[in-house]
Amino acid sequence: MRAAAVLFDMDGVLIDTNTAHRDAYRRFAARHGVRLSDRDFREHVFGRTNKDVLTRLFGRMSARRLARLEAEKEADFRRVFGPRFKLVKGTRALLSGLRRLGVPVALATSAPAANVRFFFQKSGLERYFDGVVDSTGIRRGKPDPEIYLKAARRIGVPPRSCVVLEDSYSGARAARRAGMRVVGVATTHTPEELRTRTDRVVRDLSGIRPAALLRVRRRRA
Repeated sequence: MRAAAVLFDMDGVLIDTNTAHRDAYRRFAARHGVRLSDRDFREHVFGRTNKDVLTRLFGRMSARRLARLEAEKEADFRRVFGPRFKLVKGTRALLSGLRRLGVPVALATSAPAANVRFFFQKSGLERYFDGVVDSTGIRRGKPDPEIYLKAARRIGVPPRSCVVLEDSYSGARAARRAGMRVVGVATTHTPEELRTRTDRVVRDLSGIRPAALLRVRRRRA
């Protein structure tokens, strides 16, 4: 069965933010006396909400302190990434091609709303999205499937008819648990690392033709 809609993660899929997020999180963590390893980023940061990451780093805290720390970290990120803003290769062409085909498209990101606004302001791509779900609209972050199920509802497409583009382990797992097909974008992990977690792997979005994306089949276990 062909997919009827496409759901995109944002960081590492549409915009090339991994280095900036790593730099910003390390800078932020160091100010608070915490060291983050590359393994921490791969397994516990990329694809996760700030709430999950910050709680892991500092333990349970008040909502007020969590909001303050999140705002501090994301301000660091936007300062770092702003001057070097870069789309993942093929982003604009793929979104344009899906629009020409009349395919519903949604954004489902663990990032806060301020970062989504930053992405749209920098890229001018807001018009390509029929629905957006960010971290402020969910209670449970990836790998919970909530964000993808909510994004599918927002554009009125059944989960089984959606294909998701993801770069992180937690995001791929969330999409799978939502019953969706998953294309891994190898910007955060290697193609080999993503292959067992996804139905197809590409190095960037230039490796996908819009019509072919809708024909991705679920990989047999």
